[in-house]
Amino acid sequence: MKATQWARWVLVLLLAVATTWMLTGCSDDDDDDAPAAGAAGAPGADGSAGAAGADGADAADAADAAAAAADVDIAGVWNGGRYGDGGSSKLQFFFVQNNGVLTGSYQDTSGYRGNLAGEIDGDDIQFVVALTAGAPGASWTFTGAANATGTQLVGRMNTGAENEDVQASR
Repeated sequence: MKATQWARWVLVLLLAVATTWMLTGCSDDDDDDAPAAGAAGAPGADGSAGAAGADGADAADAADAAAAAADVDIAGVWNGGRYGDGGSSKLQFFFVQNNGVLTGSYQDTSGYRGNLAGEIDGDDIQFVVALTAGAPGASWTFTGAANATGTQLVGRMNTGAENEDVQASR
């Protein structure tokens, strides 16, 4: 076999191995594999540039994780309604948001008012309203979500008597 034929054969073999590896060994779902070497400036096992303490994950994975972890901004005044078998009421939330912690107030046209405290994780929202008027001492629990732009909120309010649908916007 001539040297040029030998070199072509080796090149074809290397391309076949590299293509197979890229199609099967480089999937996005391999994050559970053993951590790569990740010394500063050294490439990780997946071929990405490593950083000190990094597990070899590429920049796109880090950006996806950061975007998923970002909480929707819901701070401010929201107007909407609470709808159940017993009727409906117009309502207003006032949210103060500090990282994932929510505080604020609640009031509605049925005479219920109270202070709220809870959390937001991404777009998932949970809080408790401690009523100060309408049924002082009682508490209602809200579970729901905001849309990605932070302009619509939907969920359920457990008032103790029933689970009522809640919709609000700003």
